[in-house]
Amino acid sequence: MATWLSGSLGSVSHGLSSISGQISSFTKEVLKESTEEVDDHQTELRLANGKVKELEFAAEAQKREWDRIRGENSELREQVEAAELQISSISRQYREVLQTKENEVSELKHQLHEL
Repeated sequence: MATWLSGSLGSVSHGLSSISGQISSFTKEVLKESTEEVDDHQTELRLANGKVKELEFAAEAQKREWDRIRGENSELREQVEAAELQISSISRQYREVLQTKENEVSELKHQLHEL
């Protein structure tokens, strides 16, 4: 179970790393473009507005990805909790069966010694 959980958490971590890389690349691209000189103020304003829209779109996409990952994390936590409860129940049942068998063996040994 630990391998399953670490694998799932690894995929979430990979997703976050990917997002971080995308943001970094986009930021470098925006900074590179912002160094381009434009003589026309209208064009400069239009380019700036376009960059703002792109950044808003990227931010919204990142927010959706964050919400998706948060939901996946919550679901995985619930699965872990359910698995732990199941393991606890199975372990308790096993101990009960084991105790019963030990009692039977003890009783049989006692009967054997009486013979």
